[in-house]
Amino acid sequence: MPSKNPPDARDLIDKLSGAFPGVLFQLLRSPRGRYRFPFASRGILELFEASPGKVLKNASPLFAAMHPEDRDGAAASLEESARLLLPWRREFRVVLAKQGIRWRLGDAKPERLEDGGTLWHGSFLDITDRRRAEEALAESEDMFKLFLEHSPIYVFFKDHEIRSVRLSRNYEKMLGMPIGEILGKTMDELFPSDFAKSMIADDLKVLKEGEMVEVEEEFGGRFFTTIKFPIIRKGKPPLLAGFTIDVTERKNLEAQLRQAQKMEAVGQLAGGIAHDFNNLITVITGYGELLLSKHPESDPERPCIEEILKAGDRAARLTRQLLAFSRKQVLKPQVVSLNDIVEGMGGMLERLIGGNILLESSVDPCLWPVLVDPSQIEQVIMNLAVNSRDAMPEGGSLTLSTSNVTLGEDFVRDHKGSRPGPHAVLTVRDTGTGMDEATASHVFEPFYTTKETGKGTGLGMATVYGIVKQSGGYIAVESAVGKGTTVRIYFPRAGMGR
Repeated sequence: MPSKNPPDARDLIDKLSGAFPGVLFQLLRSPRGRYRFPFASRGILELFEASPGKVLKNASPLFAAMHPEDRDGAAASLEESARLLLPWRREFRVVLAKQGIRWRLGDAKPERLEDGGTLWHGSFLDITDRRRAEEALAESEDMFKLFLEHSPIYVFFKDHEIRSVRLSRNYEKMLGMPIGEILGKTMDELFPSDFAKSMIADDLKVLKEGEMVEVEEEFGGRFFTTIKFPIIRKGKPPLLAGFTIDVTERKNLEAQLRQAQKMEAVGQLAGGIAHDFNNLITVITGYGELLLSKHPESDPERPCIEEILKAGDRAARLTRQLLAFSRKQVLKPQVVSLNDIVEGMGGMLERLIGGNILLESSVDPCLWPVLVDPSQIEQVIMNLAVNSRDAMPEGGSLTLSTSNVTLGEDFVRDHKGSRPGPHAVLTVRDTGTGMDEATASHVFEPFYTTKETGKGTGLGMATVYGIVKQSGGYIAVESAVGKGTTVRIYFPRAGMGR
């Protein structure tokens, strides 16, 4: 049967403090600054690995258990609490033989004693799990902040009103304003109207249907792929999250690859046709010459036969151009300096381009040698010069220059068909009418020409392309309407191999 006598006060305090999930204590500071615990519940054995009896007369075992980095701060805060009679609250670490490093929270209220001492009534709690959770959360937040700070992709979070609430740092460069000015704004406050309407429609679709959406977007002349998805929060409005990847370079590389594949396919077709066509031309010119030999110069039919042979000769030249484009002509490569070729063609080029165009040249005296067929490189320069001349009907300037360059992996990645290493570069620059991007993308295709009917075969640049490729080089064209055209041809330094 339970006892009918009520427990005495000490027994009651012992039972209550024993049930407390920590330590209940009285801490006394004497006028001389000595600390001891007049009372400490049994929990002190668990939290500090010290028995209540050890700290009854001297609190030093508890202070000794504190982490060295936290001990001085805890002692100073107690002194301040005693001096100002302010509540004491302190989080600190302890280093225990059995438990290792743990976190404790001290919370107490002081009162002044008649002898000038200070007595605190308070508690100690184990807050290790909470602190570790906070540290893990803080570390996670720091990592997320660093991710947003340095992310190469664009990361965003928007609220249910489609306002930006969190963004990666690179949005500053995209939008030209600090992150603080972007946050809280709607899409139509940040982007052009039509583009904003499209974004908002996609955002609302994600929030309404609760499904992921992937969209292709173009902004500021660049291309992006964006993936958006909802974040459902219990009892709170949903968030919209996602990321945007700049795929401009990938699209450019894909376009370069498609163009290279198309040029390869067209080259194979052109090469096959050229061989068959060449056989037919051989038969035509052969029989034409035989027929011509049977008609004296006084014969009225002789001019007709001569016209047949002239047409055959023109067809043969077209065939050679097709073979050059398809990279099936026979080359006679030798180690040469592009400087010698450029300087040797000066007089011929001046006659070719006319007096209203200024011809200039600038060569690198230390230019690396290259392995090419000199006559074919002359053909390349002549074709480029003719194109430049036709682009400058009112006059202008044509500049030929040479230089050395070592192509790196970044250049090769961005220019399909090039390869890394040392190259000698031939640059042909004019101040002509230039080309738009669409025209420049077709410039090497056979039979593509912007000239009037009868003024060009459309094989000049195709021939240049074929010769350069067959020589193991790489050719790049830069042009803009009204700003002229620059053609750079990169030939591997002799000895690199092909």
